[in-house]
Amino acid sequence: ITARLVDGTNGLERWSESFDRKLADVLAVQAEIATSVADSLLSSLLQDGGWRAQRPGGTGNAKAFDAYIKGQALYQASASTDGDRAALAAFDAALAADPGYAAAHAARARCLTSIANMDPDPAGTASRRAQALASARKAIALAPDMAEGHAALGFILMGQLDLAGARDPYQRSFELGLGNAPILASYAEFAANMGDFAPAADAAARARRLDPLNPGVFRSAGLVAFGARDYAAARAPLESALSLNPKAGVVHRLLGDMALAQGDPASARAHYAQEPSTASRLRGLAVADARLNGRAAGELHMQALIKAYGDAALFQQAEVLAQWGEGDKAMAALEQALALRDSGLVLARNDPLLDPLRERPAFQALLRRIGLTA
Repeated sequence: ITARLVDGTNGLERWSESFDRKLADVLAVQAEIATSVADSLLSSLLQDGGWRAQRPGGTGNAKAFDAYIKGQALYQASASTDGDRAALAAFDAALAADPGYAAAHAARARCLTSIANMDPDPAGTASRRAQALASARKAIALAPDMAEGHAALGFILMGQLDLAGARDPYQRSFELGLGNAPILASYAEFAANMGDFAPAADAAARARRLDPLNPGVFRSAGLVAFGARDYAAARAPLESALSLNPKAGVVHRLLGDMALAQGDPASARAHYAQEPSTASRLRGLAVADARLNGRAAGELHMQALIKAYGDAALFQQAEVLAQWGEGDKAMAALEQALALRDSGLVLARNDPLLDPLRERPAFQALLRRIGLTA
């Protein structure tokens, strides 16, 4: 393998090195190449020549690494609890092979949180959230300078509606992960949920530059613009996400919400019908079919949503009720969701489906109780 460092301003080669190695330990070879490239970059910036770059939180165990990347692929592609459970099993396998693998602890924490957020059993939710918190803190203890551990902690606290507590871990992940596209995308989503759209847009743009083939970063960029109600700017990155991964979760839900907000329920329904996430699909169809075919048609989807998720989907039920003109019932569902620490409430500030409630003093007070601006 030959690596070259080229000055982009003039095309001149600044550094090159050839690596002739046996692939008996592929991870060691990868680490050697990455370290050499990083060191060459640092030396060009007049850093101390004795400093050595090293990726924090990784593993030297090939079996653990293989399980970890399988888990990451499953988690990124998942649009259901079954997919998240498969990813969790892979992360557990990685940790069985290397208990000190900090990145796997961080990934396990995020995965447990995603499962907990849609668990209809309150006891199961509480147990998984506690496990997730322990895994995130373990990741940080093992690798304090690894961005993923701090991002996982922020993700967990955000999902538990501790938005004030989530801010510092997310900020720390941003500081440590300026060269990490998924970390920047995660930070961008948190900032957008909080209404901090300028830093969110900057982080999302940098993530796209760093990893222009990652559907997740395009989805995050679209979510930031969607939250800011700039639907024209949201459309292109969301469509790019689908072109890279036609099964990407949440994207059709966002496109459907945009069509609904722009007065096109038929297009909205077409998007909702393609949404891989069951909860998002059913809540969207409940709204769109009620507009197109009458309340009874929407009720069928609402009943399916309640049957599948029960109180774990109270936020989605509130969205539907708000769109049906049932404002008092929608507010009651949101209050119950808050009592259960429903993670969906982090979206309440920017959610267009809740617009019928937005001028209500009770809704504005609820946002403030969560830690969001009204």
